[in-house]
Amino acid sequence: MPVDILIVLIPVLLLAFGFGSLLTKKKSTRRKYLIIAVLLLVVFFAIYLLPGITLVFKAKAGDGEAQYWLSYWYLWRFGYNWPDEERSWHWLKKSADSKYLPAAIELAGRYHDRAVTRSLTSSRNAVPGTVDDRDRVIGDLKKSLTYYRVAATLGFDCAEKISDVEETIRQVEDESTSSPVSKTRPKGDS
Repeated sequence: MPVDILIVLIPVLLLAFGFGSLLTKKKSTRRKYLIIAVLLLVVFFAIYLLPGITLVFKAKAGDGEAQYWLSYWYLWRFGYNWPDEERSWHWLKKSADSKYLPAAIELAGRYHDRAVTRSLTSSRNAVPGTVDDRDRVIGDLKKSLTYYRVAATLGFDCAEKISDVEETIRQVEDESTSSPVSKTRPKGDS
């Protein structure tokens, strides 16, 4: 995973110049160190926080595009170091629900990817394919289908994706009705 060096470098320099100003006896040098420290703080704020803050105001006002970009900001803020996936999903859903086409496409893809991941994960579990796992997979696939349909109403040509997801839902539902699997896991599993 790529790491943004500025997220580390700027605070280290900020601390170095801040402590340097405290340890320096000359007033003119102390003032220079403090000015550099304040400038580093302003640069850090401008690079990492200001874009998100401006997007929050626009997103809360109902701007679908701002909600979409705020979703990405939460996912990739601070150069991949501290993503907030829950908030990212929240703002992406709001953007898609406000009929912003790129958000609807992205959300449909995320739900589909999550369904595939859950399906693969459940097939590796000690008790694979419980009804609960299948219900979650089907739920995610249905949400994916919903947002692909929203994208289609907004002019995106996704008829093939819609039919693929519908077919996958049918397959998973047929699988769940044909195999006798208990709804709960055996005792001792968590």
